[in-house]
Amino acid sequence: YDVVLNSGYKIEFSLDGTWESVDGKINGTVKPMPESFLELDSILIIRDYVKVNYAENLFIVEVDKEHDKQGNHTGYEIDLNDNSHDIKFDKNGNKIG
Repeated sequence: YDVVLNSGYKIEFSLDGTWESVDGKINGTVKPMPESFLELDSILIIRDYVKVNYAENLFIVEVDKEHDKQGNHTGYEIDLNDNSHDIKFDKNGNKIG
């Protein structure tokens, strides 16, 4: 399922209601992920990694869950607002690659 919130964020859910993707790139605008979302378990570690390792003006605009061939959650891929960084993390929020 795809849901577009009044704030402009798009959230994709699996059939069981689990979020799969949160996107702040809607209709030509780029919004940072809400702090309340970034404070979720593994996402908090990813947020902190970006704050430490990237310029202050860069922020997370999209988070996608990654899955293996069996459909098991294996990690995350994030996009930053400069469109040049696709960064992958394991399901515990540790950077990979």
